Amino acid sequence: MKFCVKFGIVLILLLSSGLKADGLKLYPDSTLDNANELITIINAGLGSEEVIAFIDKTNVNDFLVTRLDTYLDKLTTDRGKYFLCFGMASVFFESGNSNEAQPLLIKALKIAEKTGNIKYQAAVYNLMANMFANSHMTENAFHHFKKAIRLASEIKDEKVTCTLYNNLATCFYRAGQNNPVYLDSARYYSGKCLEIAKRLNSKNDIHLAYQCMGLIETDAGNYAEAEKALRSALKISEEFEGSDLHYYALYQLGRMFADEGSKASADSAVKYLQLSKDEMYKQEDEMVLSEILYEFARAYRNNGNYKLSSYYALRFAEFNDSLVRDENARVMAELSEKYESAKNEAKINELGLIQKEKEEQINRQTYFIIGASVILFLVMIVAFSLYRSNQIRKRINNQLNEKNKLIEKQKEIVDTKNKAILDSIYYAKRIQQSLLPSKKYLERNLEALKKKSPKT
Repeated sequence: MKFCVKFGIVLILLLSSGLKADGLKLYPDSTLDNANELITIINAGLGSEEVIAFIDKTNVNDFLVTRLDTYLDKLTTDRGKYFLCFGMASVFFESGNSNEAQPLLIKALKIAEKTGNIKYQAAVYNLMANMFANSHMTENAFHHFKKAIRLASEIKDEKVTCTLYNNLATCFYRAGQNNPVYLDSARYYSGKCLEIAKRLNSKNDIHLAYQCMGLIETDAGNYAEAEKALRSALKISEEFEGSDLHYYALYQLGRMFADEGSKASADSAVKYLQLSKDEMYKQEDEMVLSEILYEFARAYRNNGNYKLSSYYALRFAEFNDSLVRDENARVMAELSEKYESAKNEAKINELGLIQKEKEEQINRQTYFIIGASVILFLVMIVAFSLYRSNQIRKRINNQLNEKNKLIEKQKEIVDTKNKAILDSIYYAKRIQQSLLPSKKYLERNLEALKKKSPKT
């Protein structure tokens, strides 16, 4: 009993020390808090877009991806597990990290298929298609977009179908820049997008469809059709004046006129490019500004103003150089940050190894104590069994001795009685023998009788 009490105390101490070791924090408090908060709000019903925004804002993706299974187990519904995987994949995709995004999308797809949620499946296929498109894996992108469209059609979700048609048209348009044969498919799916967008009266989707059609016809050299589509996009975007939709529509119309190449269209190109430039400065969109400077150079070249063409060409080159310098500075800053992160990660890994070694040592001690306790317990059982068997054997031997003594007494009694009986028999025999005549007496009398009897 004393041993059991001592063993229990030792075991409790070991377990408590193990819990303290598990509590060693290898990541900043804010990262752990943000990850736990994300799980809490997903379980509370947070939607997909909010999950993506939260992950992007708190930068917990790298932490979560190393402990994905642990945090998935903390989620109470398959819906929540899907949102976590899809949200992380979306953030990785937006940051250009397709290697991390792809396995997460596969997990999200399996969860969506398990639950039978077709809308979730379509969203996964759409993101996969965009990922393949960015990686220039055109055929894979086409296949996944079409798969997503089929799924959206099954549940008759025209809003999603419209967006998917626009994405597929854009994908075909990009492929058409290298191979014009794809432009017909781009034109077809852009038309399908416009058809549904008009039926839904979705002005944003109508604008995107017209914009895509304008780009397609510009690259195909159908400038009349391109102008018609881009002016329709511009008209709708005027309702969003000041937004990126409006100045980008102005830019595309200016680009189309510059691409047309005639002297007459060059003035229109300059007009719309200038309007786009004026609005773009408010948005500080440097990439579009670079493209505008390039189109200015083309437009002025087309109308014969080579001085301004050279000026904007030089501005374009200088601006791109500054962008390159800024990009190099940004890359260097990222590399420096990654270096510091790697150093911190190395320290964390070192702490993790120390922690792991401590845990293994505690586990070895625990296993040793448990093993020794089990062996001792078995020895005690064997000893108790032997002791009990010995006691039973002694008790049986005592009972046998008692029975033997009883048998001896009974035997003595029987022997005594047998002796008395035999003595009685011998005594009676002697009496009988004393009463009967002897043999010689009988022989003499028989001889005498024979002599007296007459001879025959």
